[in-house]
Amino acid sequence: MKVTLEYVAMFKAPVRSGTELDISEGWTIIDLLEHLEVEEDHMHCVSAFVNERKAPHAQTLYEGDHVFLAVPTSGG
Repeated sequence: MKVTLEYVAMFKAPVRSGTELDISEGWTIIDLLEHLEVEEDHMHCVSAFVNERKAPHAQTLYEGDHVFLAVPTSGG
């Protein structure tokens, strides 16, 4: 099944933002983060939004979902 992944520039991933990913049915955001090689110790820092709504990492993804990943930033 396919989902679209977007993320902010500070998030490093092996695929480009805006990429349509082919994932297995039943995947959660945690599975997606593992696929993107996010270290387990850093997963809690990633905020996930599915179809423009904040989503827990345990949320199951479905065909056509739009996933946006963000990481905290600071500065001025």
